[in-house]
Amino acid sequence: MPHELYSSLDEMLAPATLSKLEGRPIHYVRCLPFKSEDSLSGNRFLKVVTDDSMSPQYVVKRMSLAWDWLMRATEDEHCRSVRLWEAGLLDRLPPTIDHAIVACSKDGEGWAILMRDVGAGLVPPARYSQGLNEQLLTAQAQLHAAFWQSPELDDPALGLSSFRHTYTMLSPQTGYREADVPDIIPRQIPEGWELFRTLVAEDVAAIVTSLVEEPQPLCDALARYPRTLVHGDWRQPNLGRLPGEPQRTVLLDWQFATAGPPAIDLARYLSENAPYLPVDRDESIEFYRRQLVKELGDNYDESWWQPQLELSLLGGFLQSGWGDALGSIGRWGELPQELGGPGYWLNSLAWWSEQTLRAVKWL
Repeated sequence: MPHELYSSLDEMLAPATLSKLEGRPIHYVRCLPFKSEDSLSGNRFLKVVTDDSMSPQYVVKRMSLAWDWLMRATEDEHCRSVRLWEAGLLDRLPPTIDHAIVACSKDGEGWAILMRDVGAGLVPPARYSQGLNEQLLTAQAQLHAAFWQSPELDDPALGLSSFRHTYTMLSPQTGYREADVPDIIPRQIPEGWELFRTLVAEDVAAIVTSLVEEPQPLCDALARYPRTLVHGDWRQPNLGRLPGEPQRTVLLDWQFATAGPPAIDLARYLSENAPYLPVDRDESIEFYRRQLVKELGDNYDESWWQPQLELSLLGGFLQSGWGDALGSIGRWGELPQELGGPGYWLNSLAWWSEQTLRAVKWL
């Protein structure tokens, strides 16, 4: 069922509202601003404390085009995360996935998302256990099966991201356009792509930088294959696990959600989490494929699996190549030795370069 937005942040956080949402009295509400080190786009956060330590605690994420450069980069004019919740689409997530959203509201010219505080369950930036990696990949396959070829993804009211948004949001053009924002990331993006050209083979650099500037050939190629709801940002800060039967996977921040082939999410998971994985990327890909086969049954077909995988991995490089390049000179994502140290990033560039050369035949 669709949900209604509260008219303001104050209305959403009023004790009477929280009492209604919780189904029990809430007498005291206090809001404390804080900055999330994992937020890279300028979003603002509040810690919401109620009554006592046994009462529910929340986090509010405040989003606005005025300060979120990634919203501008993906033309997210109506707050995609809020739209998906408002339309009731997130209610259809598999029971093993928890989006943590309790309510949403208007917030001046922007929006506010009220979430249960799941911080204790979020995945830390450390080596994943085998069980955690498998849980996350299984949840990903379950998400994709739940929305497989779903016609409701055609609803323009959802405001889903386009493939072009997905593959240009971290382009040099975005970096130049957003160079004056307080966040350092936009200013690093052009520098990273310039360095990228010097660290990979000429043919790989030509393919990737051409598509970063104009991704339409990749967008057209991906559109040939079956689609599902793609979360778009399976980064470690957005992931968690909660106890229970079944154990639930936390999946936060639906800002980059789109409709597309499932391996778009897999590519993002690999590009952002590979230093933490207990197995290599290829083993994780195969584990996800087996889970997708299990979830889709007769809807799985090997004829589309390989091309959409290889194209999606190429797309993943359009998002991560600049960061891997900066990582190789210690300017991004510093890793301790047990996670690969400085050499990880050059090895990563080599692996993604190999995927790029495999994918070009499908363009």
